[in-house]
Amino acid sequence: MKQFVAIVSTTGPTVDKVMDFDTQSEADTHVAEHGGFVVSDPGGSVAFWVADDSKKTITVDTAGAARKAAMEEIERLESEVTQRRIRDAYADPTWINAQEAKIAVEREKL
Repeated sequence: MKQFVAIVSTTGPTVDKVMDFDTQSEADTHVAEHGGFVVSDPGGSVAFWVADDSKKTITVDTAGAARKAAMEEIERLESEVTQRRIRDAYADPTWINAQEAKIAVEREKL
């Protein structure tokens, strides 16, 4: 992973165009030609980066990333509740009750 990013284009707080560089001088050169600003790579997904053009900073929306991860886990857990699992639950509801408990834990994160 490269250490510096040039934030070249934003729309409000959303990062539209970014380029990563090994050195700050490379990133500064790119920004001098194309505009924007340079920051140390904040990590995480660009989808969760929040830009502040006036302060020339990037923060990471960790709450948004956590919500997305929780939703993906809920979808995964719910996809395991098949018609066969539901039918089997009539005889022994242990598995489906445990699955519903896991889903409830993930919903608490939202």
